[in-house]
Amino acid sequence: MVARLVGADADPLLADSLGFAAAGVRDVIVQGEIVVADRNALTIDGDALAAAARAASRRLWRRLESPPEHPFMPSFAAAAGARR
Repeated sequence: MVARLVGADADPLLADSLGFAAAGVRDVIVQGEIVVADRNALTIDGDALAAAARAASRRLWRRLESPPEHPFMPSFAAAAGARR
């Protein structure tokens, strides 16, 4: 998708030289469809997105709490062990 029209709260002179910050984007129309209106995403199910993010977060924390064993030993650790 390519945004064709973006409405933003910005000083036109600054917008040309500095670009737009995401926080300043007010409205977005893509291929004739309004996808963001008054800073509200219209084409995203926020509850489903939040639920998917929570599920992904739980999976990540489970992986971080019990990392699998692996044979790799960093070279600096092997060198430190050889000096002892």
